[in-house]
Amino acid sequence: MNMKNKMILAITLFTVVNLFGISSYPVWFLYPSKYPNTITGYSYGGYSPTVDAERTYCVYNECVANGTLYTFQDSDKKNSEYFYYFSPKELKRIKGKLHSLSSFMTNVISSEYVKLFSTNKNINVDSRYIDLKNSTIPKWIKKRPFWQDKQFYYGVGEYQSKGSENDAWKTAEEQAIFEIMTNLAINFYSVNILDVTEKSERYEKATATKVKYKFKNIQIQKRWIDLNKQYYYVLIRIKKNNVISPYLN
Repeated sequence: MNMKNKMILAITLFTVVNLFGISSYPVWFLYPSKYPNTITGYSYGGYSPTVDAERTYCVYNECVANGTLYTFQDSDKKNSEYFYYFSPKELKRIKGKLHSLSSFMTNVISSEYVKLFSTNKNINVDSRYIDLKNSTIPKWIKKRPFWQDKQFYYGVGEYQSKGSENDAWKTAEEQAIFEIMTNLAINFYSVNILDVTEKSERYEKATATKVKYKFKNIQIQKRWIDLNKQYYYVLIRIKKNNVISPYLN
């Protein structure tokens, strides 16, 4: 193979990697705890990063999580029916007030972006990239899914995905919060749910996990991805006095 063909092959491989997946991420994205007055927004669910950031800002500032998660005993199926409620007044207040500080693209074909925002436009962030190809599993992932110290509750969310990367990061964040909820205080009971298909009808046994919490100041600490297995990990923490639930002892 001559030099010209080698260059064409290298460019082609580089293009494919950048189209279908990335291995390097900005410092501010992997270590968000270094920038406590910022919020990450994703192009996600048909929304722009700005809209996602505004809603996430409100949820993480103060919200109520309420609902039920059904886990079926005879299969791996799960049916989530819990939601995060936040103040419409807070959303109205923050609209148009988040400044974009930095961004990167996660998928060229579908034009998926991740952006960093803050109410303070003068924050300087580290936009250097860290390549995760040869990185080792962080210690905080080995401690998953939940632990606590004197001041904080910690939750590690994980999600395996070969589809939308932005969806995977958002799901891992939500899972991290759910790990804190289910490891602290829950109200669970068994139920029979009717499963209707084209061929038959049958009842399946399921465990219904009731959650009801009020959270303040949810903090994203770190992110990491296992590039080989496509597992996405997010670490969050919440101060103990910012967690309220009728199910807490």
